Amino acid sequence: MEIKLLKKEGNLYEIEFKDEDIGVLNLIKEILVNREDVEFAASLREHPMVSQPKLIFRTDKDAKKILHAAIKEAMAQLDKLETALSK
Repeated sequence: MEIKLLKKEGNLYEIEFKDEDIGVLNLIKEILVNREDVEFAASLREHPMVSQPKLIFRTDKDAKKILHAAIKEAMAQLDKLETALSK
């Protein structure tokens, strides 16, 4: 997976995820939205045939650390789902 920082304007970050499914970004976005240190978060794909999905969020904390924490939380949620489905 290729990740590209498209925009960093003050505390606003726009990151493109090449060849990734928007569903994964939707999960990460939901986790970001529920964090107190994230003011705004959105995931979008402008056109399914010609554009790559993007994650946009605003925080005045360390964006890289926040994104890593959100990804770890998403993985933990998916692990719990996998465990529940295995029973």
